[in-house]
Amino acid sequence: MKTIKYFLSVFIILSILGCDKDDGPGQATLDIVDFKIVNQDGTSLSPTECINPNQQYAVAIQARINGEGDVQVKRVDFTVNGTPFSVTFQNSGTLTTIIPIVVGQNLVQLVDSGLSDSITLLAPTEFEAVP
Repeated sequence: MKTIKYFLSVFIILSILGCDKDDGPGQATLDIVDFKIVNQDGTSLSPTECINPNQQYAVAIQARINGEGDVQVKRVDFTVNGTPFSVTFQNSGTLTTIIPIVVGQNLVQLVDSGLSDSITLLAPTEFEAVP
């Protein structure tokens, strides 16, 4: 009988010592799942759409939660024609940031992954009135 009590006591002690405060929910991460240049209102650009120099454009970055538990805040750094920008995600969703557009190619690139997107703004040509 003492042997059973001994083993039961050891089992209970090991069970208590085996519990850890970190056994709760884990940490969820935010993964970037989409990245593109869009119109100012967030709508996608069509492949045949002309770039209007009088309109504003934006970068849309979409993040999705991966895992379960508390979500870790994620800062996403990107460049627009070499100028640094960043957005901070606290949850899944899409964040847009207005970007400057210049004549010529406009390259937007994610710093961590190197993913990029670009649009080209053609210089307006000079028109001459022909009599």
